[in-house]
Amino acid sequence: SYTGMRVGLAFAKGFHLATGCELVGVVSLHRYRPWESCSFLSLVDARAGGVYLQRGECDGNSVAWAAEPRRASIEELIAESSRVDGLLSPDQAL
Repeated sequence: SYTGMRVGLAFAKGFHLATGCELVGVVSLHRYRPWESCSFLSLVDARAGGVYLQRGECDGNSVAWAAEPRRASIEELIAESSRVDGLLSPDQAL
């Protein structure tokens, strides 16, 4: 949820300020990767009729991200999905 994300970020920033530890940003789309060699789209629901997606290529061991993460409409997702082997998402509704 958006509120949960704000609370988590506020805690992380406060922890950083109190301890001086390093903060590292991570793209959530990078959590999902296939188990075999293929081209794929990693995506999550962006609400309001869209998704956040990123195209990747997996050789079975590592992933090369072919593009920057972006917000796309459902129509763009349909067009983009025809150019990859698979879709990866935690969202059951997609």
